[in-house]
Amino acid sequence: MKGMIVALLLVLTLLGFPKAASAHALQADYSLLQKSQLEIQAKFSDGEPYPFADVQVFAPKDATRPWLESKANAQGQFEFIPDASLKGDWTVKIGKSDHKDILTIPVSDRGVEVNEISQGFGRSLKAQLAVWGFAAIAGITGTRLLSPRLLNR
Repeated sequence: MKGMIVALLLVLTLLGFPKAASAHALQADYSLLQKSQLEIQAKFSDGEPYPFADVQVFAPKDATRPWLESKANAQGQFEFIPDASLKGDWTVKIGKSDHKDILTIPVSDRGVEVNEISQGFGRSLKAQLAVWGFAAIAGITGTRLLSPRLLNR
C-alpha cells in the first residue's frame, strides 16, 4: 500500500510539471549589428524562420501604445534602432498569440545593453531562476512533510 501511495504521488507530481513546448514554439534570437541597432530573428523551435511575423515595439514608460508596428521579412528577421533619447527598457513583442516571444531591451547612454536583454514576458533570467528555485524548494519541502504522514497510515 505504501508503495502504491508513493507511486501515485510521483505520477501526480510528473503530471503537474509543464509539458515541453510544442514543435512550433517561437524563439526570438538577436544580435547587435551596431552600437544601437539590433537584428531580431523569429524562428520556430525546429529552426524554421517565422516569415512575416508581427512585431510591436514599445518605448520605455509606454507599454500600452506601440512606438512601432511592423513585420519581419520572409526570413523572420527584423531590425530595430531604438530612439537614443528614450533611455530605459524597450519591449519588443514578435509573433502572435501562442507563437510569440517578448524581449526586454535596456537602452542607456552607451546604447543597447545587449548583455542585459531578457527574454520571455519581460522577466530577467535572474528573476526566472529565483521563481524556479522557490518552486523547487517548496516542492521538495512539501514532499518531505507529506511523505512520512502518508506512508505511516
